[in-house]
Amino acid sequence: MDSPLALHPATANWRLAWPRAAEVAQAAGFGAVVLARDQPIPAALPIASPLPAHAMLLAAEPRKDEATFLATLPRLRSQAAFAAALGCTVAPLGLPPSSELPRTERASVLRKRLRICQEILDEFGIRLALEPVTPMHLRTQHPYAFIFRAPEMLDFALSVSPRCGLAIDSWHWHHGGADPRELEELPPGAVLDVHISDSPDLPPERIRDLERAAPGEGIIDFRTFFGALPYQGPLTLELFGTRLNGMDAEASVFEAARTARAMLTGL
Repeated sequence: MDSPLALHPATANWRLAWPRAAEVAQAAGFGAVVLARDQPIPAALPIASPLPAHAMLLAAEPRKDEATFLATLPRLRSQAAFAAALGCTVAPLGLPPSSELPRTERASVLRKRLRICQEILDEFGIRLALEPVTPMHLRTQHPYAFIFRAPEMLDFALSVSPRCGLAIDSWHWHHGGADPRELEELPPGAVLDVHISDSPDLPPERIRDLERAAPGEGIIDFRTFFGALPYQGPLTLELFGTRLNGMDAEASVFEAARTARAMLTGL
């Protein structure tokens, strides 16, 4: 595969911000970057960048309490203006698969907040991409189950706005059962963003969301994943874990790019 890679800030241990993140990503062979939610915003637009921004992590926080959402919402418009100036078209957001609220109540709260976010993003041509989150420890963290299947998440996304869609992560697809039919049955244009990482060979109860392997170093069937996926676009390399955390931020970017490109070349 020759899809361009986009650098997620987690892959640099959250220690590189734009423009340095774009400079390092370009040197490592990435084709785009993902902007962190706390990215400092230049006083003047437009700006030049070594690489375009493929995506932005949402500055507003709709998943916590109302006070947090209202406190973080004012930054979203300026963040979106900055991201759009760099070419950004998508804002992925993972939704936890369990909650302190019953599912219908939780969905109502999230729908209201996400609709507000999408209305702001609409001003800048950016679309929310909601991401199903699947590891067992997160599904059982709170009393009430929430959405973790891609088709159901798409239905929810479209109830927020017809401009919302999905972010699909190889990690979450794998830990949600690795069923290619879930991807094959998604309508064209539904998937707005794709994230890649790999999984260690551990039983579900021992999997932790922030301990991931680099693509090609674990057990995920990427050939099946990409074969079923209705998507053509940048692949966001999103890695967490102790191996990269122990490295210099710039070195971790080069190492992650090397492993991902080797996996993609072998498909």
